[in-house]
Amino acid sequence: MIPFDPNTSVFLSAHELIEHKYSSRLLTPRPQADPYSVPVGHVVCTKDVADEVIPGQRGCDATMRSMIGGRLRFALATCEVERTDHHVVLYAPVGAPGHDRDGARDGPRGTLLRLDNFADTCSPTVWTGADCLFVHRFGDPWSTWRWVGDERSVRPGAYVNLQEPWTATPIGWDTTDLTLDVVVDGDGAVTFKDEDELDWARPQGVYSSVEVARIREIGRRACEHAEARGWPLDVDWNRWIPAQRELPELPQSLVRV
Repeated sequence: MIPFDPNTSVFLSAHELIEHKYSSRLLTPRPQADPYSVPVGHVVCTKDVADEVIPGQRGCDATMRSMIGGRLRFALATCEVERTDHHVVLYAPVGAPGHDRDGARDGPRGTLLRLDNFADTCSPTVWTGADCLFVHRFGDPWSTWRWVGDERSVRPGAYVNLQEPWTATPIGWDTTDLTLDVVVDGDGAVTFKDEDELDWARPQGVYSSVEVARIREIGRRACEHAEARGWPLDVDWNRWIPAQRELPELPQSLVRV
């Protein structure tokens, strides 16, 4: 990877999700013909990029970033297909570029949760597995994900990713993952995912006892919401699938601050 130079433009890229929570099952390394890295620290776009990226405009590119303590954990290029005063919908096709934080993955299934394990670089990745829709209702401590099949319709089931409410940035959306998640099977059964990660994280100092209790309460509420088929599980998701399947791009002018 090329050392980061704050005086030059670099690509920022993105991640995945689901098995080892932002791991190699859905996100695979990009070809080394296009090597690059980003530094530790919060990264933002320069003014010229902020001016050219207009989140909220249907079909525009939006970068979804997961932050921990102000530091980038992963970023994913998506297409923002809808934004209202109520919610936002993002779409990531297979092949969408991303960046995943390097470091010592000593958590369950190779999870990277501890800030002291963060390396000074991120590795370029691409989204694999299946196209995905991400729906977030503003203020909710979770987002809901569903996968798109080859027939260009959403598959049965859903994934409820517990995370802090999204905040808008000049290039897209930022959030912080809360480790615990909820899975809705195709038959409607609702179960927790990654409880072992949450149990592991507490003695490692990732969360306090108060924070763990809050996360579990959010998980309980998310389960109840999913079991009741609350919004957005009660609406037609196929209307959000873009008519044209195009790869989103990440901003090319990113600097460390």
